[in-house]
Amino acid sequence: MNLLVFTSFHLPPHFVAINMEIIQQNIDAGHNVTVLDCRSSFSGCGFNPYKLKYMCEICKFRESDGLKLIQGNYKRLSIKDIISREDENKADIFLDKIQLIDKDLTFENFDVGESVLSSHISKTREREFNNEDDQKILRELTSNSIITYLSIRRFIHEENIEKVSLFNGRWDYYRAALSAARIENLDVEIFEKFRYGGYYENYGNYLPHDIGNKNDLINRNWDKNGNLEAKIKIADDFFIRKKKGHEVADKSYTKNQIKGKLPVSYDENKKTFVLYNSSDDEIAAVGKIYKNPFFEDHLEGILYLVDYFKEKEDSQLIIRMHPNLSGLTRNYLNPLYDLENKNPNIILIKPEADIDTYGLMDAANVIISFGSTAGVEASYWGKPVVLLGKCFYFDSKIAHVPKSKADIPELLESELQPMDRLAARKFGYYILTGGIKGDYYYSDENKNYFFKGKHLNPLPAWFRLKYGILKFLNVKN
Repeated sequence: MNLLVFTSFHLPPHFVAINMEIIQQNIDAGHNVTVLDCRSSFSGCGFNPYKLKYMCEICKFRESDGLKLIQGNYKRLSIKDIISREDENKADIFLDKIQLIDKDLTFENFDVGESVLSSHISKTREREFNNEDDQKILRELTSNSIITYLSIRRFIHEENIEKVSLFNGRWDYYRAALSAARIENLDVEIFEKFRYGGYYENYGNYLPHDIGNKNDLINRNWDKNGNLEAKIKIADDFFIRKKKGHEVADKSYTKNQIKGKLPVSYDENKKTFVLYNSSDDEIAAVGKIYKNPFFEDHLEGILYLVDYFKEKEDSQLIIRMHPNLSGLTRNYLNPLYDLENKNPNIILIKPEADIDTYGLMDAANVIISFGSTAGVEASYWGKPVVLLGKCFYFDSKIAHVPKSKADIPELLESELQPMDRLAARKFGYYILTGGIKGDYYYSDENKNYFFKGKHLNPLPAWFRLKYGILKFLNVKN
């Protein structure tokens, strides 16, 4: 089989580790492997939109250093090796007619607007990009992405490529490669890192955010083991460890919180609704599947709830801002911070506050979520959960989901009962037992990544000096 591994970014060591794993596995399987990378094919990318030379140097060094560990034959090319002048002309002609780069922009079957906006949203944590500087960046990323898409489509035919493998698939050039493979009806495998121990996920021809596919993976993993008692024990262990503040498969955001600490203004005589907000930047441009059926975004939903609860003297709404928003100053967060101490029924917990997330969960009568995994945990711990946003458990029996926005008040006023814990347990079980164990790739709880036993995180002293000078001088490509 002729396989194309598209791998355009290698600055984080886990990108290198998993890409090398996929390359080596396919060489071992006897496939004809072509590795297509960037190696400064463009002066910038979604990961490096400001064209910082030191980032490109690290990216190129990590990939080349990782490829030294690959055994067997493969072909290595860069995007610049397969670009034609015709590709560049088509991109120029298309963009000449475009005034504003937004997430609805498409080129052929390629959702290029989503790809570049998704990248830039994650990079900047901003939402709106109407100013000249951002539009300049987005326009260049759009051009590069279209060129990448067109060149890969042609390369697929020239080299008789039968399958494409790539990491994540959401960011600009990766989405270009994915779209090229899809329109040519090729087999596709999208990979993403998973829990510690050297596990990764294979999403097939689906983005990692696809709700239906994620649920299929969770359910298939649960069904593989017929021992219900053993599965329950493993699943329970996940939720127990999370509540204790342990790092289970990912970073713990609660380990610096004070156990049992509740806000001073908490009133135990009121019916308590605890809202766990989350940062919706990653899903802001990953397709209509994540379009909120009730609100434009999380902020609109939160302000709707604030307006609803501010006159409910027998109730209180506690808004626990997600700790990963700590230190982030953005205009779209200001309306949340403005809620502080404005109404006795509304209690705002800032991201960096040491108020206990699980103490709030225990005190709550009802949990409200827009997709935070806290909603899954609350469901496991026997709390009724109201879900007001799209997320991987939107179609699961984990939370109560209103049929429409008009139904939200009735749902909040009803005597909600907790859901059966089975769906939540399936999720916990998947986190601890799902995914694929790498043959060569390994990771530990300290985010150290290894390939064939080589520690990929450290960079040699001479190279650190080199990129340090480039970074200090702010050298651009």
